[in-house]
Order: sequence, then C-alpha cells, then structure tokens
Amino acid sequence: MSNFETPLGTLPPQDAAPWCVLDTAFGPGGRFLETWHNWLQTDHRPRVLHYVALCTVPPSAEQLSQQVVAQPAFAALTQELSRHWHGLLPGFHRFLLAQGQVILTLCVGEPLALLRAQRLQADHIELCMPESMPTDEHWFLKAIAQCCRRGARLTLHALTPVQRMQVRTGLGSLAGL
Repeated sequence: MSNFETPLGTLPPQDAAPWCVLDTAFGPGGRFLETWHNWLQTDHRPRVLHYVALCTVPPSAEQLSQQVVAQPAFAALTQELSRHWHGLLPGFHRFLLAQGQVILTLCVGEPLALLRAQRLQADHIELCMPESMPTDEHWFLKAIAQCCRRGARLTLHALTPVQRMQVRTGLGSLAGL
C-alpha cells in the first residue's frame, strides 16, 4: 500500500514534521489503533505519528483488548499499547510506541480544559462533541481551532446534520478551515 487510506488523506513526505491527529473522543481506542495500523502499512509516511486523544475516563485494559475482536489486525498493536495501560489518572499521559515512531498523548479529564492546555498544531481532527457541554460549545470549538494547523482536515462523528453544519460554520469562521 502506498497511500494512507484513511480520513487523514495524503500524508507529507517521510522527512516532514510529525503528522499530528487530535481525537476529541478516544472511546475504546479503535480510531487510534486503525490510524496506527494504516500508518504502518503506508510506504511513504512521516517518520512520526503523534496522536493526541481526549477522554473523560480512559477505557479499561479489557475494553482496549476488545478492539482485537473487532479487528484481528490490531492484535500486535493492542498488545504493545496494553503493556503501558496502567495508572491512568486525570492528566496527560504520553506513550512512545513503535520504537518512538508513534506517540500517543492521552489526555484524561474535562475536554475543554484539556484542549486549552494543549500546544499543538493538528493536521487532522477527529471531532465528536462532548455530551457534557451544550453551553460551552463555542469555547470548545474555539479551543479546537487554536489546535489546528492551517488547512487541517476534519472528520465529524456522532453529530446530527444541524450540529454538523454548526460545527463546520463555527470552525470555519474561527480557523479558516
């Protein structure tokens, strides 16, 4: 496989800066494992994949291992990640995987506060609006926009058509997406 066939689109050359993905709802880790798997299968990719994921509560090791049932190709990746999967209290946790070529930054806590603490320039955003913030939606989107590199790609998850339009309009006006 020569292209990175995920919503991440075409990747920059191998000598480019790390490819950064911001996932606002880590869940059981399936999107991360899929992204990592696809990145490994790609011939021409940046040397480093940095995946920054938010979650209010991290999945248990058992929930993480269930991803193998859904996708057997993730077995080795899940096993490598599981070796690090302990002591995940609120705060920031950095995992160096694949001999340091894959970095998972797991941010555990309240999503808006976690985003405001970030200093990153994401190339791609996996956006799922947190259920707990109907009144802070504008601030959440503003924090997302501040974490985007110009021209960042956006994938929306679990939103109604009206919410999708509001997010696209809101982010577009904030970040020029």
